[in-house]
Amino acid sequence: MERPLYTRVGFWVGLLGPALLTVLVLIEFNKSHAAAPNVAGYGALFLGFLGVVVLGIVWLWVMLQSRAWLASITGAVLGVVLALVVFMAHDYIESQARDRARAQERAEVSFERQRLLLALDAARRNDTAGIRSALAMETSFQPTESMCALAATHDQPLYSVLKGAPEFVHVSDDARMGVESESLLRIAAEMINDDGTVQAKQSMLFVLLGALAARSDDAEALPAWRSLWERVEHQAGITSTWPPVFAEPGPRSYRSYCGGGNDAALKRTIQYMVPAPVDAAEDEAAAPAAQ
Repeated sequence: MERPLYTRVGFWVGLLGPALLTVLVLIEFNKSHAAAPNVAGYGALFLGFLGVVVLGIVWLWVMLQSRAWLASITGAVLGVVLALVVFMAHDYIESQARDRARAQERAEVSFERQRLLLALDAARRNDTAGIRSALAMETSFQPTESMCALAATHDQPLYSVLKGAPEFVHVSDDARMGVESESLLRIAAEMINDDGTVQAKQSMLFVLLGALAARSDDAEALPAWRSLWERVEHQAGITSTWPPVFAEPGPRSYRSYCGGGNDAALKRTIQYMVPAPVDAAEDEAAAPAAQ
């Protein structure tokens, strides 16, 4: 004789409840919260705790009402096993996805490495066509990210792209010096000739400015940098101002926290690069002493 439905409810609640709760928690955990990345984790913890409490109360009530002790307990044990299977399957899928993403990232970095080394070799030979040809190769890196890789020192973002390349050597014993300024300026001059947005070009030039400011020849390189910035403004039909400002303020987000910058940082960097004028009174005081 078939058992009444109410005697089987405890079994199915115990069997399916944990698996369904696990699925809901995983969905909540994988939600994207750009403004607050930790929200998903806290939400998943709260949902899991609340779900366990509610599910436990429902399962216990059904078991007590139906008096189907063995069926309910069997369902709960199988439910926990099923929940573990669901979690392990999800973890395996996520692991495979992470491995594919890492492999893709390594491939993209390797390609960008060859691309930048070709551009750097052409820049050192003052081969404009060679620079243009290298930069024309399709890549997932944006110009700002490429400039970060070229200008980075050991403690800066995207330094790993060119780390260890035999063609990528410091031009002096100064650890803060990377690719020579002339080559960076030549490559940047070709980067601003593409079809990118004004924001992307100015962000790339901001990274270049920071690299130039860390060098002993920063004051000599500033006029060439200013020429590039004003060329971008001219391309967009923007009236040039000095000190310069970003034409399109707002977030500039790139991989590995490369880029960024704002008008205040732009002005501050330029002031750092421009030699401070010598006070006239100090000159007059120094002249008799020299005589």
